[in-house]
Amino acid sequence: MDRARWRKEWLLALLVAGGVLAVNVAWVSARVGLVHKPKKVLEVDHYHYLAMARAPDGPREPAGRSPYCWRVLVPGAARLLRAAGMNVHLAFYLLTNAALLGFLLALFAYLGLLGFELRFRLLGLLLTGLLQGAVRWFEYQYWMTDPACLFLVVLGLFFARQERDGPLAVVSLVAAFVRETYVIVYPYFFLRLWRRHSLGVAVRRTLSVAAAPLAATVVLRLLIVPTSGPTLADAVADNLGFRWRHLGDNQLYVLSLGTWGMLLPLLLLYAGRLARHIPQRLEELAVPTAVYVTTILISNNNERPLAYALPVLLPAALRALQWLLADLRWPFMPVALVVLGMQVYVWVVTRFTGLGISIYQPTHTGVVALAAVFWAGALAARRLRRRA
Repeated sequence: MDRARWRKEWLLALLVAGGVLAVNVAWVSARVGLVHKPKKVLEVDHYHYLAMARAPDGPREPAGRSPYCWRVLVPGAARLLRAAGMNVHLAFYLLTNAALLGFLLALFAYLGLLGFELRFRLLGLLLTGLLQGAVRWFEYQYWMTDPACLFLVVLGLFFARQERDGPLAVVSLVAAFVRETYVIVYPYFFLRLWRRHSLGVAVRRTLSVAAAPLAATVVLRLLIVPTSGPTLADAVADNLGFRWRHLGDNQLYVLSLGTWGMLLPLLLLYAGRLARHIPQRLEELAVPTAVYVTTILISNNNERPLAYALPVLLPAALRALQWLLADLRWPFMPVALVVLGMQVYVWVVTRFTGLGISIYQPTHTGVVALAAVFWAGALAARRLRRRA
């Protein structure tokens, strides 16, 4: 690719990513205010990070609760900015938006590495910006460590796919101080190496990449003794109990369509073809599998932790869209606008405020109907084209 074209593509990516962030900022701030205060957010996780950023001035208990107390990099950066004279809330807000911009641009680069044309990469950024758990939630609860971790996960997958052990090791070491969710990158790297080389190579190179981050994780847990926190057994029991009790009224919805919107009907249109690709891309299956297992068993949220599966599910949905356009012989723009318009509707009607909304997103019949109509219509159009 020539330099002028490269610059043009990245300028477009920057404009789209910046526009996505601006729309989410405007939407959230219209409801709770710009750089809003913690009490406007009816959640509790951010109080732990705020206490860490204010330490030693703040109370010990919120800062010392596990597993938050080991996620030291983001609140540590906010603490440094606070020491330099910046308001602690503004510090978190700037750190989060910088991380979200990095996440979107890393995703653009990753889609390019997978071979997607510019128009599909830009559509991918727009669809990502219209997913609750990927962007808007962090404009609402902006003190979180997830934006930085999402950025590092995509960057890690970018280097893992190219088998660039050195940069991957550096990213992995930084991530060890951000959030433990990053570990989903390691099975991806291991399975890719095993599939392309041998089991011995996979074990040796994965251990070489993960050794320093895992050592840092152990050191953090030895140095920082939590003041409180649920046991793993308690967390699993509580989450499974809640999800089982609300399986029909909201959990099936929020763990699928409520999180992924129009990506889901695209995936379902070509579920069989995508499944046939799994043996050649086993590493890609490991990421959403790990994300869903940990979310269902451990997390007391939904859209936010599930967003870590986006680097695999978004490319799969874009591949399905490519196949749909090829099957129907329709131009890109009209179909892309329909998909985008439907996702805008999903984004508008999905709630981000309200007590318990992070785990109890109510089923929206309009979203269900819209996705069903799109899926059935696209399926019918494919069959009609085959008969023609």
